Amino acid sequence: KRKMLSRERTLEIEPLLREEVVKGSGYYAEYRTDDARLTLEVLKTATQKGAEVVNYASVDSLRYENGKVCGVSCTDLMGNEQFEISSDFVVNASGPWVDELREKDNSLKGKRLHLTKGVHVVVPKEKLSLKQSVYFDVNDGRMIFAIPRFDVTYIGTTDTNYKGDIQNPEATLEDVNYILGAVNQMFPSVNLDSEDVISHWVGLRPLIHEDGKDPSELSRKDELFESESGLITIAGGKLTGYRLMAKKVIRLICDKKQITRKCKTRRIKLCGGNFSGAEEFNNYSKSIEKQTENLNIPAHKAAYLVHNYGKQTDDIIGLLGREEITSLIEAEALFALENDGVCTLNDFFIRRTGKMYYAPGEISSSLDKVSGLFASHLNWNEEKVIVEKGEVEKELIRIRTFSD
Repeated sequence: KRKMLSRERTLEIEPLLREEVVKGSGYYAEYRTDDARLTLEVLKTATQKGAEVVNYASVDSLRYENGKVCGVSCTDLMGNEQFEISSDFVVNASGPWVDELREKDNSLKGKRLHLTKGVHVVVPKEKLSLKQSVYFDVNDGRMIFAIPRFDVTYIGTTDTNYKGDIQNPEATLEDVNYILGAVNQMFPSVNLDSEDVISHWVGLRPLIHEDGKDPSELSRKDELFESESGLITIAGGKLTGYRLMAKKVIRLICDKKQITRKCKTRRIKLCGGNFSGAEEFNNYSKSIEKQTENLNIPAHKAAYLVHNYGKQTDDIIGLLGREEITSLIEAEALFALENDGVCTLNDFFIRRTGKMYYAPGEISSSLDKVSGLFASHLNWNEEKVIVEKGEVEKELIRIRTFSD
């Protein structure tokens, strides 16, 4: 549902916008998601459908039989043990690492990846107070989004060529100043600088290379490759098309196996997401707000729970009645340990809750409680607890540090 707004109405809704350049605006719905949480709920839903999921493991090499790929050799990163997985088909859907696996398969020929880097920065809501997400163009033609999220606003993104360390891409001060400069140009009264940034993150886009094209001009279209060994690779694409990409891969495999079953991914609702529509979601949110009000949990925390966990929020609230649980963050930690396959503190704060980026100020005060809970459930000794807490402290520094 889209509509156009007049200049006056636009400035009434978002008064921080630069008045002299505003002619009007378009009002429309756009996707907003937590990619890590989405990936996790996809995996959890897959296990409910019979999939076997392995976490905290790396693929060391491909296994072959008569020249055809028949599985992978892996390392369990928690126990440092090697194991093997056998399969009729192996799908390489490893994002930025796609070409590394194709190279191991001796099939890195023809089309290849073109990695581009995207940086997001997070600032307190009081520094950039928006009522809804705002999209605007900057001088070089890129689009920038500023998105309110409870107590913060996050802004992105850049789109530059990348050839560095895939595992640990870094944001430069130039990246950050580019984003903040774009915001200051569109919202001249905010005057953001790098000191206002409470966190940032960096992502890599695994796009398909096209000669002569700048990063922002590269197609976001996904493509399937199949090597002589039978390794199936999917690359490119966008987050919003992940189900269609999965459908293409499975259809290829079904054709090879002569299976004619119809794909059902379009109708599958993810864990916690079994809402019939916006009305049910809003009613559920209101009911959670009432429940949590009686537990002295602020309304914005209730909203966070529903947006992050969906109907699994009921399970988390239920954990608040346990004797060992004295706070909401502990209830989230226990839920993650029992349901989300979490094994490290950083994974909890970064990928299970998003607090590392959106609420880093809450981490230090809860670190002892959360680490104690992890220690008791995962049988950590004192040395392990110290190491895990140290990794969190390092990450808290890294999210506010930019390279030259």
